[in-house]
Amino acid sequence: MNFNVDKVSIIRFLNGEMSLKERKELVKWILEGERNLKYFNDIKAVYEAVHNELNSIAGTNKEWERFLKRIERERRKKTNWLGVITKAAAILLLPVMALGLSFYFNASTLEKGLQAEKLVVITPKGQKSKVILPDSTVVWLNSGTQLSYSNFNKEGSRHVRLEGEGYFEVTKDAEHPFIVSTKDYDVKVLGTKFNVRSYNGDENTQTALAEGKVLLLFTDGRSFYLKPGQVAMASNIGKVKVKRTNTNNIICWKNNVLRFDNTSVKDIVPRLEHWYGVKIYVRNMKKNVDKRYTMTIKTESLKETLQLMKYVTPLKYSINGDKVELEFLD
Repeated sequence: MNFNVDKVSIIRFLNGEMSLKERKELVKWILEGERNLKYFNDIKAVYEAVHNELNSIAGTNKEWERFLKRIERERRKKTNWLGVITKAAAILLLPVMALGLSFYFNASTLEKGLQAEKLVVITPKGQKSKVILPDSTVVWLNSGTQLSYSNFNKEGSRHVRLEGEGYFEVTKDAEHPFIVSTKDYDVKVLGTKFNVRSYNGDENTQTALAEGKVLLLFTDGRSFYLKPGQVAMASNIGKVKVKRTNTNNIICWKNNVLRFDNTSVKDIVPRLEHWYGVKIYVRNMKKNVDKRYTMTIKTESLKETLQLMKYVTPLKYSINGDKVELEFLD
């Protein structure tokens, strides 16, 4: 293979900066053997722990090697891999960005064509992660989300299961449709950009299409095509509603922005819960379910966001760890 693989090229891959041809070449290189797999996983693990500063580290070989040696020494002492990396990063005084626990490439699985094992990526509450799948599809995962997949090879389908919220930029492959399974329906695509929200406990599963075309497939045989700018809401009882919307307001979470446009408090609460990793109890929700808010959240703390809501509608709140109580005042 003429493709030159080093730590810089892997970082470019993880940043989504490679061309489609380069991404395919890198994935092919990873599949060639366990040594390549280990090298990729070592770089990826560090990338996930110190993402914000990794590009500058990669450009300094001496610092990079010192960092890897520190991680290896700590790993011999501990079994918590994420803890090892974050500890090493802290020693180097680098900002730590925990992007989620990802059980990504497994050597024995790859050697069998990814047919035998299920691979799982889990994003903890209050955090987000970015995953690049073996076909170069890029997925952003929101707080409290689990993405699992298997049988991801040249002969099989590209099939993942989502529990939570994910934004997908699917690599086009006419011979192998990409399928996202949720608790309520499957989303079938060839190559497109779309967002799916399907948390356990949510009353609806939502799919918003930014580019391309997707097909929603239900177990009862029903199917619905979505066009760009449309969002589909499917209730737990099977009722489906499709409407036009500003999809940017839905997918902006992947860029660390949360936007509400005349949104009811009933819909706001679960999104704030995932955003801040808390549980919000509303004492008199039924009476105030139709109260609506328009606001944009970027770096605001939970307290600051609740204060914004308080300016619009009289309410009082209390924050006790990850538990929040909210009561609207008459």
